[in-house]
Amino acid sequence: MKIMNGSSFSQPRRRPIDKKLVYGSILFGVGWGIVGVCPGPALVYIAFLDKNFFCIYFSNVFRI
Repeated sequence: MKIMNGSSFSQPRRRPIDKKLVYGSILFGVGWGIVGVCPGPALVYIAFLDKNFFCIYFSNVFRI
């Protein structure tokens, strides 16, 4: 497969769904559910030390 600049691109091989993938997905979902914030914006909030994010995070984690 060629991309716009002419270099080649190959599709990754399909791998079967294994326990590692399932457990990682569950951990990701539970973490997202506990914190209540998407992981992408959470990194931005942490990078800018947003005080509102930390209030939401700790209130959700400790159920205050």
